Amino acid sequence: MARPLRHDFPDALHHLTSRGNNQGDIFLDDDDRLRFLALLAATVIRFGWRLYAWVLMTNHFHLEVETPEANLSRGMHWLNTRYVQWFNRRHDRCGHLFQRRFEAKLVEKESYMLEVARYTILNPVRAGMVARPEEYRWSSYHATAGLEAVPEWLDAAGLLGTFGADASSAREEYRRFVEGGIGLERRLWDELQGQIYLGRREWIEGIQKMIDEKPRSEEHPLAQRTPGRPTMDDVLEAVSITFDIKPDDIRQRSATTARQVAAWLAFEEGLIRQLEIGEALGIRRSRVSSLVSHCRGARDQDPLRELIEAARSRMKRRLPKWTPPPSEFNLPFLRKRPWIPGAP
Repeated sequence: MARPLRHDFPDALHHLTSRGNNQGDIFLDDDDRLRFLALLAATVIRFGWRLYAWVLMTNHFHLEVETPEANLSRGMHWLNTRYVQWFNRRHDRCGHLFQRRFEAKLVEKESYMLEVARYTILNPVRAGMVARPEEYRWSSYHATAGLEAVPEWLDAAGLLGTFGADASSAREEYRRFVEGGIGLERRLWDELQGQIYLGRREWIEGIQKMIDEKPRSEEHPLAQRTPGRPTMDDVLEAVSITFDIKPDDIRQRSATTARQVAAWLAFEEGLIRQLEIGEALGIRRSRVSSLVSHCRGARDQDPLRELIEAARSRMKRRLPKWTPPPSEFNLPFLRKRPWIPGAP
């Protein structure tokens, strides 16, 4: 069997799609969509992505994402798995929601970034759901076009920067660019090469050379992580200092709170896999999930909040200060929008 092509690397730009199983709907109402957007925001923050464009259709979604770290598969697995869990619980169902794994296309930023963003935004127009992009509720168009506030997890500035330094004129140019794609006969995916590449021939050759020179693996090597990610040893050292115990003492049953904080920081800050966390703490992988869940539910309460912050401040190579993701219904920019009658 041929080895799967690994096409994720630092600073790669992707067009991503996930479709419903058997073409079934993945969003049944607005609460489903709001929950998905909250999870998308959390994914962008957690994995350090740059999200340039998004649209939620009925039975699929589109994202344009840049990954500063080579963590696309992990991020999409995190997003889709948590949404499926929510969807199945809420609608009293079980089984697969998405068709296979997500689809990903590599995009050359210099030549196709804007085209992919426009393609993403105009999906509802091409589907005949609305006549113009501003009539559709569930996309990033309003924020990028300056029709509403930009949420912190959408990199509208990164996209608008291609139109110039002046924000006002850049938004105007963006609106004209998107409108220019309405009714355009150009079929963007007809220009796809090798099923996954959207870019110039020279760029594709460079990407292929880089892939050929790296070992094939489903796991991202540690060397691809940025120096900002703490290791398990960094986490244990910081937690042991905070609790005034030895690192080995964190493995003891009596150190429940210390283990909770260590599991939480390793999982959230270090993006360390649960299996590795469990081995370091001397517990089963299922126990790691329980510790992280408990800490997640209580992290905003003292004294746990102070202990987490104290340990975080002592960690070597730590990330910038963590920003909590929005809750599933803390998305006022969607609630306040004046919708056109009859628009989805």
